[in-house]
Amino acid sequence: ATYRAITATFAAGHVVVMAHQTGIKASPKLKETFGELSGAAVRLLKVVIENEELEPRDTITPTGSWEDDFDKSVLRLLDDDKPCYILYRLDSMHGESYEWLLLAFTPEASSVKDRMVYAATRSTLKMEFGGGRVKEELFGIQKTDINLDAYKAHLAAADGPAPLTAAELEKLTIAEADKQARTEIGTQTRQSHLHGVSFPIQPDALDQLERLKKKEVMYVQLVSLCSSFEFPIL
Repeated sequence: ATYRAITATFAAGHVVVMAHQTGIKASPKLKETFGELSGAAVRLLKVVIENEELEPRDTITPTGSWEDDFDKSVLRLLDDDKPCYILYRLDSMHGESYEWLLLAFTPEASSVKDRMVYAATRSTLKMEFGGGRVKEELFGIQKTDINLDAYKAHLAAADGPAPLTAAELEKLTIAEADKQARTEIGTQTRQSHLHGVSFPIQPDALDQLERLKKKEVMYVQLVSLCSSFEFPIL
């Protein structure tokens, strides 16, 4: 299952680690659609996560140059409260294939879980589509983050400080989602604070933190409980 619930028993006084992976893959229909994108007949493909699979949603044919088509094609397919991916075909070629942009849109009004799942699945979509076909990637939480002006600004910034990498953007997205989740919890519950309390860290937790340092995993969640009981982690 995509967000499979993991039931675990925690011993008092120990910190344990949980890895979170979506396991979402391209559906047969999306793979078939990918095979139809080799020519110039399609300008844009919108992809969404549905029923635990990456699914094709909309395609748009070109009516002008890639610049002429950009905003009028991309912006009208973005929902204010639903994440999505946009694969946008440029007019430039790499070898015998067209070059593409991968736009990842995770609006602030979407749920925390959706934003985290889309952030964690982006690299899978790129791999299934063919990473060599993707020239650039843009990430946004507002429509103005991934419009034509934003893309041109991204290109212009190539001579300036390096933009955030995809991994850095994913970490930022997850950090912002986690911050919002904590804020939402704080408005509904009264939080208790303990000071000067420390617990030993299990060896497997240290191993996972080392993997995080090496960027082998996207994030690590550490949990400490004061008594043994079972609960689901989503």
